[in-house]
Amino acid sequence: MKLKMLVFFGSSSTEHEISCRSAANILQNIDTSKYDVTKIGIDKNDEFYIYSGDIEKIKQNKWLKDEKNKYRITNIIDFLRNYDVAFPILHGKYGEGGKIQKIFELANIKYIGCSSLESSVAMNKLLCKKLVSSINIDVVDYVDISKEKYENSDKK
Repeated sequence: MKLKMLVFFGSSSTEHEISCRSAANILQNIDTSKYDVTKIGIDKNDEFYIYSGDIEKIKQNKWLKDEKNKYRITNIIDFLRNYDVAFPILHGKYGEGGKIQKIFELANIKYIGCSSLESSVAMNKLLCKKLVSSINIDVVDYVDISKEKYENSDKK
């Protein structure tokens, strides 16, 4: 029996196009004798779509304009519950920051990658450095600066 797998790509990240190329390469190499794959594209407004079109259009980031093969998902949590596993090929706040993982966790679907907590801690570079330092793992020297600190400092 094949596992029902979702492969996610895109999103509002500045690395949307990289995600599409990465997902296309993975989709071309998934063992379809073991997995029944459904492609899920996320547009730059973070709307979810089932994409049934050609993998080459994903690779070239032309899937968004392929209206006849793109179907909007109105309730992602309910949708996810029909599948066995999710494979997020996403960057930025969705793929690396823990947001998509939290959605998977809410839907109680297994997924490939780190948990939402691990992802969010790793995405917060300052918190990650402090956490790693606290268990005596060396980190390179760094300066803690944020937009708020910069805007409120004396800029002489």
